[in-house]
This record gives sequence, C-alpha cells and structure tokens, in this order.
Amino acid sequence: MPRGRIASFLIEFAQTAQAAGLCRLRIADTVGILNPLQTVELLAALRAATPELSLEFHGHNDLGMATANTIAAFAGGADAASVTVNGLGERAGNAALDEVVMAARLTLQADCGVDARQLSALGDLVAQASGRPLSLDKPVTGAAAFRHESGIHCGGMLENCATYEPFAAGDVGHAPTEMVVGRHSGTRQLREQLKRLNIDFPPALLPALLGAVRRFAAVCKRNLTDQDLQSLADNLKNNHGLPDL
Repeated sequence: MPRGRIASFLIEFAQTAQAAGLCRLRIADTVGILNPLQTVELLAALRAATPELSLEFHGHNDLGMATANTIAAFAGGADAASVTVNGLGERAGNAALDEVVMAARLTLQADCGVDARQLSALGDLVAQASGRPLSLDKPVTGAAAFRHESGIHCGGMLENCATYEPFAAGDVGHAPTEMVVGRHSGTRQLREQLKRLNIDFPPALLPALLGAVRRFAAVCKRNLTDQDLQSLADNLKNNHGLPDL
C-alpha cells in the first residue's frame, strides 16, 4: 500500500527509471485492490519523487473502483490512464472510457481530448461487436442512464434538468431524457404524461389513476407503456360514468 514497502519500492523503481531515461511509467492495479484514497496518495508520492517522468495508471474493476481509482490517479498527478470501451477486460473489467471522460470533465474540470458526443454510439457498436450488451443502468451510456420514474425526480426534471442529471444526454450522444410512468410516479408527472398523450382526463380523478398506475406497475413488475396508461385512464373514466372527452 502507499505508505508501506510496496510504495517505497515503486518510488525507488520510478526514480531508477527516470534516471535511466525512460519517458513513461505505468502503474498497474491489475487486481483492483486499491481504493481512491490510496491511489491518489500513491500517485502523488510518485509525482513528487519523479517530476520529469510521465505517469500512467491502469486500473481493474474487481472491487468496482476502476473508474474512481483512475480519477484519483489523475488527481494525484497521473498524465495518462488505460481505459477500455464499455470497461471490457479481464475478470470484472477495466476503467470504462466513457465514465473516465465524463468524470474527469465534471469532477476535475479536465478535458481528455475525446469527443464525448460519440461515446454512446461507440459503446453500442462495441457492445454489438463483442456480444457483451450493456447493462441498462450502466453509468453514462446505459439505456436507463437518463430515464426517470420517481415523482420527486420527475418533478425536479420538469423544473430544471440539472436537478437530477449531472450532464445532458446529448453531451454523450445518448437518447433524450425519458420520464416513464411506474410504481414510483407522482401526480405531476402523471399529469404531464396525460398531456403528452393528449388524454383529456378529469383532475379530480388523478389520485385514483395514480393508484391504479402504481398497482399495475407492482403487479406487472414493469413501467407502463403509453397504451397501458391510455387503457387505465379510459377504464377509470368509464367506471365513474364519464363520457370520453
């Protein structure tokens, strides 16, 4: 670890490499055992000991910290990092290109020189070519990364997208922000969805419709489609003896 014999050995190794005329040293956390605090400390120590040496960090994701460790390495003074598209790599994979690019931009105000608007298309291409589909909730490029359901989230999004999105979907070439109706939806969100679908619905019945929506989502274990919402609204109006408006 950074304060132990390993760090001392790495510093001595780096100084020897620098003295021998090497231009870049790659620090590889090949088993993903570092945490971000250890990584920033280690890279800062190496940076101070070898100011003329270009430092690169290579992080694996065995403990789910590859991206965090890579950003920590940059914060500690690393000049470059190993990344892969979609985080593909041995075992649990490596730091993902898209995550590192956006995390560096937002948390370090650092530009990696990558056209971020191409990240989603690149991720989809590699997922198809590799036969390794992306998880829906993968950060940055997953299909659900800009999908909102809960009432409080959607309410905030209707006021200001920055409330619940650290960056716009278009910044990474992602499909536009999507608000879906489901088990955690709220009245305001439901009203907006009805408006979008041009469904004229009595405001007094909105609480009853919201209850029906939540029950449907709980039983079916999925979000509602537009057709589902239309059907529930029609059934509720008919049950209350209201004509189609």
